[in-house]
Amino acid sequence: MEIEDDFHELDRLLSSREAAQLVHVTPECIRKWVSRGYLKQATKHKGRSFFRTEDILLVDRNRRKRRTGWAPRS
Repeated sequence: MEIEDDFHELDRLLSSREAAQLVHVTPECIRKWVSRGYLKQATKHKGRSFFRTEDILLVDRNRRKRRTGWAPRS
């Protein structure tokens, strides 16, 4: 049951603010990732962007790897 819950969390859509909180950056950083092509919006609703949790975690992991040469294991 717990593994199934983890999969549902990865499918969850996050706002820019929620995504930023998840990976300890600012919402502005999330917008920069989008403008630089690192991250794609999963959908837009009423002018707000939403992102897949899995995509946010992947971009953050790659960012850490580029900066330090190391990334935490998933």
